[in-house]
Amino acid sequence: MSQHTYLADFNGYPIEIIDRNGKPWLTGEQIGLALGLKHPRRGINKIFNAHRDEFTSEMSSITETVTGAGKRETRIFSPRGAWMLGMWCQTERAKAFRVWVLDVLERRQEDPALVESYHALREQYVALIDRHQRLADLVRRADRSLARIERYAALGLSNYEIGRLLGRSESWVRRRRRELGACGLIRQALPAPQQAALPLEGGAS
Repeated sequence: MSQHTYLADFNGYPIEIIDRNGKPWLTGEQIGLALGLKHPRRGINKIFNAHRDEFTSEMSSITETVTGAGKRETRIFSPRGAWMLGMWCQTERAKAFRVWVLDVLERRQEDPALVESYHALREQYVALIDRHQRLADLVRRADRSLARIERYAALGLSNYEIGRLLGRSESWVRRRRRELGACGLIRQALPAPQQAALPLEGGAS
């Protein structure tokens, strides 16, 4: 089962949505927060238990969530289940919440184009996070040689020439340049300056 979370906006309140195989679900606590209950999770549990026989498995389910205290089983509700909870809740936000559930959550799961757009954006987001992680890995183990590789590459030097300057092998430079390039850190090469010879690292002639 595919499951992840994302944030949705309910009249300025960030609500965490659980996406299960492309369908939106909400925890009782998130519904209680949206409804403005003083004790969100406890209040929703009280409403649910009073009307438990009216909920089907398509309206309420149990899933495993991760909290600061570790993993725990949590009751979640589909848009239809969330709408019913809003019907039995007597808060100022209840009416607006019911409208939001129908206009936002129900429409999201019924509009294929919107679902497809969401998943496309999510793939872009995952790719961006992956690129950021690879960049962070580079930074963590970065030393002056990476900055020098970038500078020499911008001057148009070959891997072999850069290796001679750094006292490294050509294959080592190639790997480092591949990592820098994957993170977008290698700039467009400039024409190599005319010079008689390249000095070796450490001033050797």
